[in-house]
Amino acid sequence: MDAHFCIAAARRSLTHARRYLKTGEAVNWGCDNITSAIHWAMEGWLIGNGHHVTHRNGWLDTYQAFQKYAPDEFNAPLLKLYAQARYLEFVLMGDSDMRPAISIAEWEIKMRECLDNSEITINALLTEIARKG
Repeated sequence: MDAHFCIAAARRSLTHARRYLKTGEAVNWGCDNITSAIHWAMEGWLIGNGHHVTHRNGWLDTYQAFQKYAPDEFNAPLLKLYAQARYLEFVLMGDSDMRPAISIAEWEIKMRECLDNSEITINALLTEIARKG
C-alpha cells in the first residue's frame, strides 16, 4: 500500500458520505464514511512521510502514530471531526429506547457541517501528501 492508494480511499469515502447525505439513503453510513476517510488520510500522511504502521491494533495504531508524528494543524482538527462523526452516528441511531436524540432536520444540518469541515481538513492533508509524493 502506498500514499496514493490511501489518498484515493479517503476521497472515495468522502464522496460516499456526501452521496448518502444528498440522497437520504443509508445516511448512517455517512458518519462511517467520514471516519473511514479520516483514517485513510492519516494512513496516507504517515506513509507519505516515511512512517510505518503495524496495524496490530487496527486503526488505533494508525491514530497513535499520527498523533505522535503529525503536525498539530492536522492532529487536533481530525480528532475533533472524528468525534463529531461518531457523535452524529449515535444521535441518529437513538438512545437506549431507540429514539433519535435530535430531529433528522437538525441532524442533517450538523452532518453537512461535519462533512464540509472534514472535506476541507482532509483535502488540505491530502494536498500536502500529494506534493511530497
